[in-house]
Amino acid sequence: MIVDINSLGSPVGMTGIGTATPYRATVAGEASGVQERARVAETAKTVNTVRTQALAQQQDEQTVQDGVDKLNEFIKPYVTSLQFSIDKDAGKVVVKILDTETQEVIKQFPSEQVLALAKALAEVLGKPEGLLVQQEA
Repeated sequence: MIVDINSLGSPVGMTGIGTATPYRATVAGEASGVQERARVAETAKTVNTVRTQALAQQQDEQTVQDGVDKLNEFIKPYVTSLQFSIDKDAGKVVVKILDTETQEVIKQFPSEQVLALAKALAEVLGKPEGLLVQQEA
């Protein structure tokens, strides 16, 4: 807001009042400072948002791993032939059915072939892993 003191008229008994230019410059300077502070605040907000998102992603990955570990611990006393894990390359949960005596894998979901195919296609196409395996755990 720019206020021109000269347009207000001069009060009775006051002489020697200068021009409004210094006041006008001060008001304009304050407005510029407010805009600069707003830009700095917006930049800080953006940086904080990016940091928060990166931290959330790390916590999500750890949460999934913790969930898989807890699931394995929970089912261990009841079923020894079922195992949950995370495929590092595809970043997907893998469920294996094991022979209780030999601990040999009887069946795996998704299969090793599907995981290998998804990884190969992702490398060729430049897509993120998990191209063919898009089910949620």
